[in-house]
Amino acid sequence: MQVPLIEFCRRAAAQSVMVKHIVAEQIVAVMGGFSNLYVEQGIARKMTEFDVDTERGFVSELVPLDALLVEISHCSGRNIRFSDRILTALEVTLRDYFQDSAVSAVGLKCLGSFHPSDLSQSRYQLHFKDPAAEHRFFPPL
Repeated sequence: MQVPLIEFCRRAAAQSVMVKHIVAEQIVAVMGGFSNLYVEQGIARKMTEFDVDTERGFVSELVPLDALLVEISHCSGRNIRFSDRILTALEVTLRDYFQDSAVSAVGLKCLGSFHPSDLSQSRYQLHFKDPAAEHRFFPPL
């Protein structure tokens, strides 16, 4: 199931009741930041697609929790102390798509597709696909 990014972000903004005055556009910026972190990992590995196991929806061995929390703060313009709450809202929103729709995969164009490993623990396998892959060139070694 391909999910429109703005719809996903509106739901996440509604989930983040502990962060006053957060709007969907700030969450869109956060998701763009997440995408950039994964793109950087792909570039370092000279790959435009890869699979990675995640927890809390978006945290992985390639992009650790601390990096995501800083990215959330930078992209949302909010103090870093709110970053964990925003990440939790994103985590719950992703899990809700699986529980509400009974789908086997949720696709977000900016990141790729998520396949559940353990929904109760918010663990997924992310098939990351660089959104600009067709424009990226890796020169031969």
